[in-house]
Amino acid sequence: MIEFILNNTQIRTEEKSGMTLLHFIREIQGLKGTKSGCKEGDCGACTVLIGTLQNNNSVAYKSITSCLAPLASVQGKHVVSVEGVNLKNELNVAQQAISNNYATQCGFCTPGFVNSLTGLALRRKKVSEADGVDVLSGNICRCTGYKSLEKAAKDVSNQLEKIDSSDQLTWLVQHKFIPDYFRDIPAKLKELTIYKNETNAVLVGGGTDLYVRYADNLLEQDIQVANEFVPNTISFKDHTCTIGANATVSDLLESKKLNDYFPRLKGFLKLVSSEQIRNMASIGGNFVPEKLDYVSTLCAASVPQDKIQPFTEVVNQYPGVTHNYQRDNRFNVWFTFIAHSREDIKTNLQRIASETGIQEILNLPATRVFKIKAHFTL
Repeated sequence: MIEFILNNTQIRTEEKSGMTLLHFIREIQGLKGTKSGCKEGDCGACTVLIGTLQNNNSVAYKSITSCLAPLASVQGKHVVSVEGVNLKNELNVAQQAISNNYATQCGFCTPGFVNSLTGLALRRKKVSEADGVDVLSGNICRCTGYKSLEKAAKDVSNQLEKIDSSDQLTWLVQHKFIPDYFRDIPAKLKELTIYKNETNAVLVGGGTDLYVRYADNLLEQDIQVANEFVPNTISFKDHTCTIGANATVSDLLESKKLNDYFPRLKGFLKLVSSEQIRNMASIGGNFVPEKLDYVSTLCAASVPQDKIQPFTEVVNQYPGVTHNYQRDNRFNVWFTFIAHSREDIKTNLQRIASETGIQEILNLPATRVFKIKAHFTL
């Protein structure tokens, strides 16, 4: 069971946890404003906002690309699609700025731009014109050029200069950045039941690496999300900085102490993709593309032509198989297997051999990643 809030609606669903958030929003909930474009996190047409309840009962929002986010990753959170930022009978500030500056033509990309600019307004810090332009770095428009969109972003940023940071949500509602229901979200998030994920299936960090390659395979699977038990903390002790494998690029960007030690780090990290991807991409899952606390192995099988289809059908039924493809040589069917241990993989491969009668299955070496440490003199 997965429970979260989508716009102003509480969701309880038993859909597969490996389903992408984009698929759930569009195909299950029927909210077609969030667009399906590249499915690789590049175009930003599927941008949504994810709100996480903080210890002080506020909600911190970040933009993500929903095409790469597994449904399990929004457990206990507030998901905002473009429908969720609409006001009654009028445009919100981001929408009006885009209209005023003629920054939309075909309209396919516009929902993503609207959500990115709304996310800018929901930041819990003062923003500049440069921030307004930068927040659109993960949104692509093929019609307008970008000058009109830059002007819209600067308009939004300039209006945010007057924000009352002591009561941010009330100010944003009063000044037509967001609808009124946002003020009730902290209380609603507190009431959600957080269901523990008991599956032993594939472990996923932010999805920015695994879901680019294997989203279609994972769509019908249950998965585990790393944020349930893999740390995202950044700590300093004995001349050592220890970064949790689930820390995102944005976590590194926002670590004051880390950036004090490495003043040029922010400039390099800004080169990592876009804001949406930086908000999702974890150190262990994206920078070091292995599976945290899991072993992964590449398997190759020699399968007669007339048995390829039934063989792949059997293989695809096993949790942890994330991809399979064919090659024109003796070992003609290849697939990736991810599991908790080498023993699990060995057992499953023996079962596959028994079920299919295919005995020639190679099991290539496995790898494992836990955490990353950086050593330097303080």
